[in-house]
Amino acid sequence: MKAGLLCAPPSSERKQSAQLFGLSIHTPCRRHNPLVHTTPDAKPRAYDPSALEKEIHNARGTDFKGSDASKVNIGTVVTLTDSTGAESVMCVLGAWDSEPEKQYVSYLSDVGKALLGRAPGETVQVRDSTTELMQTLTIKSIAPFNP
Repeated sequence: MKAGLLCAPPSSERKQSAQLFGLSIHTPCRRHNPLVHTTPDAKPRAYDPSALEKEIHNARGTDFKGSDASKVNIGTVVTLTDSTGAESVMCVLGAWDSEPEKQYVSYLSDVGKALLGRAPGETVQVRDSTTELMQTLTIKSIAPFNP
């Protein structure tokens, strides 16, 4: 076996099982080695822990102060109405701020993406979290999360 490859060639039993079910067996592979990544041209590269440390060092928290509430943006509180007139309030926050029980949604979620950039009076199609059916909601108002 070549250096750097972790998977042993498939046994004859594995080959027979694969043939029986019409599967292919890849031999050998790098998929089990977390320290080696494969680039699109299949050349291995070593994992660089300093890259992750740089990302962590550069990350900055925010209190969402001063968010523009003329449209739905990150750091805004959105009041929505459904077809029956029932109101719901959602806060569109950062990528890791999703807390459905508090009605906090990430701007990267399906609901967040549907709301971003919309103004009061516009409608959006979102999936109801209880029934999983699509529903139409109208944006009633937008306010900053932290004025």
